[in-house]
Amino acid sequence: MNLKHVGNVIFIVGTLALAGWVVTSPDSVPTPVLAVMIALCVAALVATFVPLLRRRSR
Repeated sequence: MNLKHVGNVIFIVGTLALAGWVVTSPDSVPTPVLAVMIALCVAALVATFVPLLRRRSR
């Protein structure tokens, strides 16, 4: 388990926590923040799973 992987896990946990806050109180969150959060979640998932899929295919 290298440092980059640990960073990705921390990043995903953080984005999930923020997403949970957004879901529980959507009225207090501006729409641009919501859009950025969704984009960050997608980017984190892609950054985590693409290398794993590449490793498996070899």
